[in-house]
Amino acid sequence: MEPHNHPPSTSQNRPLPLILGISGPSSSGKTTLAHLLRSVIAPESPSQSQSQSQSQTACRLQTQPVHILHQDDFYKPEVELPLTRTKDGTEHRDWDRSESFDLDRFRAVVSSFAGVPAAADNVDGDVKDESEGERPYTSIQPVDINLPDVDETILEKSRARLRQALRGHEDDEEGRMQRDVVIVEGILLYPHITDLLSPLARLFLRASKEQVVRRREGRDGYAVAAQTGTNGKGEGDEGTGWWRDPEGYVEDVVWEGYKDEMAWLFERGDVEGNVDAGVVEREGLSVWEGEEGKLWEDLLGWAVDRLVEAASHSHEGA
Repeated sequence: MEPHNHPPSTSQNRPLPLILGISGPSSSGKTTLAHLLRSVIAPESPSQSQSQSQSQTACRLQTQPVHILHQDDFYKPEVELPLTRTKDGTEHRDWDRSESFDLDRFRAVVSSFAGVPAAADNVDGDVKDESEGERPYTSIQPVDINLPDVDETILEKSRARLRQALRGHEDDEEGRMQRDVVIVEGILLYPHITDLLSPLARLFLRASKEQVVRRREGRDGYAVAAQTGTNGKGEGDEGTGWWRDPEGYVEDVVWEGYKDEMAWLFERGDVEGNVDAGVVEREGLSVWEGEEGKLWEDLLGWAVDRLVEAASHSHEGA
């Protein structure tokens, strides 16, 4: 389970955080890229260290410049999810639709990290309340994930570029960057929270149906809130459950949900065709095509370029 995340401090003329969005279909690399970027910017971050007690980690994270928010933490209870059927006629809950998420609460939490007013009143105390101090957002997603091997020279060059770009004016007395980074990742960020993300920092990772099916079927499952349960298999850490895809679920539900939800981004609604250049420009998105054979070094370099551009853009507009 991830430790508490607290909204970044914006006191003492500290600049507002850079809010990076990473979206795309299931198994397109969103979570891995988010953790890889955090390991570059803050190599001592929790995802790269052994688990600590909750109080130690919560205290530590308050001094970290990088926070990851997972849309998967904002699913509604399973009994409220829409129903669907796989081709064999079996009925299942659908985790891949907009209505499966508590989007008001998601927007409110992202808003609190972005330093703007919350978008909803009922957020169960997960956002900053000036009258009662900062309240944590607690993720149920794993802290430690297996990161891809990237050449150390590339990591160091990326780290140097980002530290320079994200430095507001000068480092504080602890030597950390003046500007925090908040990485928001999930399958349906756009258009639901596009307006909360920093300009030029709205990434979309493409993946083909074959890639999604192959990668997802190779996974053991996904962490979900305990109250949502699973398909009868509630294994997991305390406070979490574990979802495993039933037979046919990826092709019949996951991919179909992606096609329906994201058709607006593509020419003629074909999610395996070309993106609609006009829509991409209107939404301010940067699209990674995700061709086979591309290395993680390529994706990391592309993402770092986008972050540097976004940081430069925000400095110019300050």
